[in-house]
Amino acid sequence: MSGDRDRKPRVVAGKKEKGRQFIGDAGFELSREVDFDRHQPFSVSTWVNLQKDGEKGTIFAKCNGEFEGYRGYRVLLNPDGLTLRVVQLCLAGQCH
Repeated sequence: MSGDRDRKPRVVAGKKEKGRQFIGDAGFELSREVDFDRHQPFSVSTWVNLQKDGEKGTIFAKCNGEFEGYRGYRVLLNPDGLTLRVVQLCLAGQCH
């Protein structure tokens, strides 16, 4: 789990079975087994049940930090819908 550790996700009824309700800045991290490199194909599927209109924030992401150019991807929920950001930054001298 990541984010606000005092707000652990609650187990709730999901679309088919059980789901998790995230409160505030709570989240979770997956193991390195699902840490894919750029040459490995993968897909992601999720069902999101919003508690109220106008919610916004990150649905899922894999992103390096500021000092590595934020390389990665992020799916964001906005009041207008979803935004997919894919960032590939090639720093000088590191292009192949």
